[in-house]
Parts: sequence; structure tokens; C-alpha cells
Amino acid sequence: MRIYLKKSKNILLYSNIFLMVVLINRICFFLPKSVYKGNENTFYGKVISITENDKNVKLIIKAKEKIIVNYYDENYKHLNIQYGDYIYISGNIKKPPTNTTPNLFNYKKYLLGNKIFWI
Repeated sequence: MRIYLKKSKNILLYSNIFLMVVLINRICFFLPKSVYKGNENTFYGKVISITENDKNVKLIIKAKEKIIVNYYDENYKHLNIQYGDYIYISGNIKKPPTNTTPNLFNYKKYLLGNKIFWI
């Protein structure tokens, strides 16, 4: 009886270890990663979102991955950009800022959840 209990405990232990290794592998394998390194400065992509403000226009383009483009110019109406247009963008990209106040809305995590790594 003792041998049987010892074997069943070992089997349970090894199966738990196996499941933990499989879960950790799955989690690490499916974490989203950026295609860009951060030193690129020219992008070609499709406009999938347009948000206009008083002094700027915010675009989300789908290149190799989604990128948020902020264009600051009061005369941006002359651009004539519409949904579905393919455009070239030239500029610097940076990672979104980290959360400065704990336990509040985290913009960086929100963007990562939408698979947006660069702004």
C-alpha cells in the first residue's frame, strides 16, 4: 500500500511539473512581439483609423504591424487622407510611455493589448 501511494504521489508531482512547463511555454510563445527594432523611420501601410483634433490628426496605419501616427499641423486638411488609403510615413517611432501612477489606466498595456507597440 505504501509503495502504491508513493508512486501515485510521484506521478502526480511529475504530471504537475509537466503541466506547468507546458503552460509557461505557451504563455512565452504567444506573447506579442514587435517586428520593428525602433531605428526604422520610413513606413508604408494602410490607414485603418483617423481621429481629427484642432491642431493634429491621429492615424493608425497597418504596416507590418499597427502604428499610431500623430501629425501635428493646423492645415492637415490638405492631406486628403481617407480610410483604406495606402500611405508612406516618415518619422521617428518610440515606445509608449510606462504608467507613472500605479493602479490607474495603463496606456502602454492598453496599446499592447491591441498589438500596437510603437507610436
